[in-house]
Amino acid sequence: MDFPFTIEEALLLTNENYMFEKINIKDHTHRKDLNTIKSRIIGTKGKTLRVLQELSDSLITVKDNDIGIISPAEDTEKSIQAIISIIKGSKQANVYARLEKARKQQK
Repeated sequence: MDFPFTIEEALLLTNENYMFEKINIKDHTHRKDLNTIKSRIIGTKGKTLRVLQELSDSLITVKDNDIGIISPAEDTEKSIQAIISIIKGSKQANVYARLEKARKQQK
């Protein structure tokens, strides 16, 4: 599947410290209104997606019913958990708080 990452972003994967993960929204919800879930992940004018990327140190993109993540290996799991939490209905603010806490513990 082709995700709309830039060439520069995709080339990060040539570094062995970076990983690519794909999450299928349907694997984590029984809801039929997938557009609503995608809207929650992207947010108003892309704000949620930008904040998720910043707090998780990852590149995240949404295409069809899939979410692509490029991130440093040590940040991949927290990125995946954040996205899955939003898919399952967690409030964005709660997800941000968990990411911020994890980031402080990592330092």
